[in-house]
Amino acid sequence: MRGGIMLPVVGVVLSATLCAGAGSVQAGQQAKKAGPKSEFVGSEQCRKCHKIEYDSWKKTFHSKIVMPRKGGILKEAVEKWAGDGANPGPAVGNVTGKAYKLEDVQYVVGSRWKQRYLVKNEETGNLQFMNMQFNRLTGKWEKYGQKNDWNTQCATCHSTGYRITAYDDKAGKTLKSEFVEFGVGCEACHGPGAKHARSKKKKDIFNPANVDVKAQSLLCGYCHIRLDNEQWKTAQGNPREDFPAPKLGETFRAAMIGRSGTPSMSPSPGSSPATRLTRSMPAI
Repeated sequence: MRGGIMLPVVGVVLSATLCAGAGSVQAGQQAKKAGPKSEFVGSEQCRKCHKIEYDSWKKTFHSKIVMPRKGGILKEAVEKWAGDGANPGPAVGNVTGKAYKLEDVQYVVGSRWKQRYLVKNEETGNLQFMNMQFNRLTGKWEKYGQKNDWNTQCATCHSTGYRITAYDDKAGKTLKSEFVEFGVGCEACHGPGAKHARSKKKKDIFNPANVDVKAQSLLCGYCHIRLDNEQWKTAQGNPREDFPAPKLGETFRAAMIGRSGTPSMSPSPGSSPATRLTRSMPAI
């Protein structure tokens, strides 16, 4: 987001039943809750002053990683929804085991190599994956077994402005979460834009182009890595594969790389040995 001046705006947080983790706090649960924040403004607001950069970003797979079914689902997947001749298409939600139809799909994840399908988990209010994914290379359906809510397993990196707002320490479960927009938006790499919008100063927004390649690699590597998170767990109580900010109510941003309290990391099966991200990033 270089050039131009950003107008003061207020970001709209997508939460409640669709975009946030639901799940009420039951008696006896040790739940922590976070207060409201409005640091993020959303990519559409960045567009007002950074149209060239915005238009370039819209062509990338970062902007398309999560899309509504309408306009996002692959044509060939729709044509083969019932089956590809060898394998059946998606039929049930992985978490609940409940049957779903094509029209129940709310969002799709991915579009280049493969595509996965999100339907509502009515037990938590979150989104859950269906049991099959579409391989664009082969044109075939493949089994997909992720049995954790998307909101509490993937959303740190596949949405922008993500934060946990309620967590059950005793049960080890993310109860509620929220984010500003689906996909890897402008602020996912540049940090929250509200201060920049108010001040109109370059110093109030992080620019990855102004740091060295090692620092850039750490920023990208925060998401482009596969590890197990033992600090925060999913709505189903399993270790997360993404890394929400180490403090409840905070959102990860570039300056947090290497900060004390970064979640402990251990490798997932099939991944390379884990290494801690220890290099400090410049402050926003």
